[in-house]
Amino acid sequence: MNKACVFWAVAGLCGSACPAAVITYNVRPVGATTVQPGGTVDYEITAAVDSVDNLGLFLFIVNLETNLGVVQSPVSFFDPTIADVFNFGQQFGTPDADGEPGTADDDDLREIGASSAALNDPPQGIGQTAEQVLVFGTLVTPTQTGTYSVRIGSDSLGNVGRLEGIGAMAATIETGPGLEIVVREGGDGNGDGKGGGPCGAGIGAASLLSLAGLSTLRLSKRRRA
Repeated sequence: MNKACVFWAVAGLCGSACPAAVITYNVRPVGATTVQPGGTVDYEITAAVDSVDNLGLFLFIVNLETNLGVVQSPVSFFDPTIADVFNFGQQFGTPDADGEPGTADDDDLREIGASSAALNDPPQGIGQTAEQVLVFGTLVTPTQTGTYSVRIGSDSLGNVGRLEGIGAMAATIETGPGLEIVVREGGDGNGDGKGGGPCGAGIGAASLLSLAGLSTLRLSKRRRA
C-alpha cells in the first residue's frame, strides 16, 4: 500500500508533512454475504483512531466503492452515538460512480459524513477505545451471478480533535479490507432479513470541508498498491 500526502485548505494547497494521527475506515457485513441474484446485503462502516497526539474522531467524509453495477441507495441511518455527537452536516451519501450523478452505473456512494460542531470542546475517545460504527446501509446486488467487492475509497477524509482540546486537525487515512459479496442461485434473499432504512439529506459535504478548514488541513490518504 502506497502513501501519498494531499494537502487541503479552504483557500488553497499548503503544508509539507503528513499528519501523525491515523484513522482507519472499513466496511463490513451485517449478516450474510452470499445472496441470490438481486438480493440485498446489509453493511456498516466503521472507524478506528489511534490514540497518539489526538482526542479521537472529530469529522469523517467517507466514499464507498463497489463494482456491483447497480444503483445504490444512500446509507440508511447513523449509529446512535454518531447521530448524537456528530450532529453537524450529516450526509447520507450520493450515488455516483463516475462523477455524473444520475447515470445508470451509480454503484458507489460519495461523501457519507458528519462532524462535531464543538470546536472549543471536541468529543473525546470516539473510535479510540474500540472500533466505532459510523453508519448502516443496505446494498442491492445485480442479477448476474459472480463475486463482487465493496471497499472504502482511498480518497476518504477525516479529522481528529486536537490534544489540547481546542479545534481539529487532519489525519492520515487508511482503509480496511472491505468485504466480498457472492451472488449465486440459492443464496440468501436479503442478508439477515433487514431491508433498507429511510434516506436522509444533509447540508452537504462542502459544509463539512468548510468546518474542517477553519484551520489549514493537511489531509493524506493511503492508496492501494
